[in-house]
Amino acid sequence: MAVTTEPSVNSPSVRPLLDHLQQRGIAPETLYNPDLVTQIRQRNEHIPIRIWYEMFTQAIAATNDPDLPLVLGEQAQPAQFGILGFAAMSATTVRDVIDILKRYETLIDEVNETAVVQNGEFVELHWLPIATTPNKCFMQLSLSSWLSILRQITGCTVRAEAHFNFAPPAQLDKYYQLFDQVQFNTPVTKLRLAASALDLPILYSDPDTYRFLLNKAESELRASNEPAWLKQLKNQIRNQLPTGRSRLEDIAEQLEIAPRSLQHRLSRLNLTYRQVLDDVRLEQAERYLCSTELSIVDISFLLGYAEQSAFNHAFKRWKATSPHTFRAESQAGRK
Repeated sequence: MAVTTEPSVNSPSVRPLLDHLQQRGIAPETLYNPDLVTQIRQRNEHIPIRIWYEMFTQAIAATNDPDLPLVLGEQAQPAQFGILGFAAMSATTVRDVIDILKRYETLIDEVNETAVVQNGEFVELHWLPIATTPNKCFMQLSLSSWLSILRQITGCTVRAEAHFNFAPPAQLDKYYQLFDQVQFNTPVTKLRLAASALDLPILYSDPDTYRFLLNKAESELRASNEPAWLKQLKNQIRNQLPTGRSRLEDIAEQLEIAPRSLQHRLSRLNLTYRQVLDDVRLEQAERYLCSTELSIVDISFLLGYAEQSAFNHAFKRWKATSPHTFRAESQAGRK
C-alpha cells in the first residue's frame, strides 16, 4: 500500500464542506469524484491539501459565495476536530486550548502552524503557512474557526481583530459579522485577542477527561512522526491481526520484503518486530475497550490471540492492570 507524504488534511475536517453543499441543494457528487466523496464521508484518513483547495474553489464557484470559508468557519463545531475538539471542550481555560492548538494542530491538517505572540495587552495567534502557497480560503477558514470555537466553549462573546495578508474583497459584510475589526494587506495573517481572554474558563471543563484525551493526542502525534514504511508495517499488522497471519514472516511476505531486511530496518530504529506487534495490539485493545461493547473474548480473537488468558496476561504486562479494570476505569473517567 502506497503511503503519501504530501501535505494533507484529515477527512473529518473536510466533511462540513460536503454537508454545507448538501444543505444548499448541491449534491457533492455532482461537483467532485463520487469515490472521493465516499472516501471523505466514510473513512478517517488524510486528503491532500491541493485536493482540498480544489474542492473549495469548485464549491465557491458553484455557490457563487466568495465568503464560503468564513461561513464554514462560523459554523465550525468542536466535534469535527475529533480528539482535539473534545480536549478543548474539557480544558480549564482558553490558555490550555491555545496550547493544544500549537502542539497538535498537524493532526488536523498540514496547512499552517500557529505561533502565539504576546503583544502588550493583546495576545495574537499568527497563521504561518507550512508547505503550501498561502491562499485566502485557508486563512479565512482558520481565523473564523478559531474564533467560533472559542466563543462556543467559553460561552462568551470573545472580541477579536482579524488581520489578513491579502487585499480587501469587494464585500466586507461577512467579515464584520464575525470580527470586531478587520485589516487587510497586513504582513501576517493573525487573530488578535485581549490578553485577558486567555484566562476565560471553559464551560465543560473536566480535568480527568482532559488528561485522557491529551494522552491520546500525544500517541497520535508520535505515530504521525513515524517513517512512512513503519506506518505501512503497522497498518498491515493491524489488518492481519484478526486473521492470525501477523507473524514476522507473514507480514514480510505481504509487504514483499525479506524478513531479515524488515528486521534490519527495525533495528536501525532500535525496535524489534515483537515491540511493534505489541504496540499495535495495545493500541487496538485500548480502542476496543474504550469505544466498543465487544466482549473481552471477542477482543482477544480480534487481536490474534487463541485464548483470552493470553490476552489478559499480555495486557497486564503492558498496562499493569486487567482489560476489565482498564475498561471500567476509562468509562468512569469520561462520565
